[in-house]
Parts: sequence; structure tokens; C-alpha cells
Amino acid sequence: MYVFVESEEELWTVGFYTPNGRWMSESDHSSSEKAAARTNYLNGGSASKRFTEKDFTLFCDYEPTK
Repeated sequence: MYVFVESEEELWTVGFYTPNGRWMSESDHSSSEKAAARTNYLNGGSASKRFTEKDFTLFCDYEPTK
């Protein structure tokens, strides 16, 4: 399940926690509304007409285990 947190002042990060508790960031947003919309979408909710994919700057720190 994806969640979002205010990771810095005026910066909201969407991501999830792995079963062992490691935070995996998916994207950063300049408002909680955009982070909430992205979280909703990633959790299977309907896409918001207010926000489009180009509104999101994606960052991923996922490192697959070998």
C-alpha cells in the first residue's frame, strides 16, 4: 500500500514500506493534494482529471536484491 509523508518542509513524498520496514520512495510533490492524488492512483483509485502524469516528478530508490 502506498502512503505519503511530508518528507521536508513543502515537500511530500509518496512511497511504501517493505515488509522489513524499509522506506521506498516513488515520487516527490510540491503539495499534499498532488501527493494524495498520486497515492490514490497507485493504490488502485481512479485517476484524477485534475492531475496528469506530467504533474509528477518520479524518483525511485528501489534496488532489487540479487
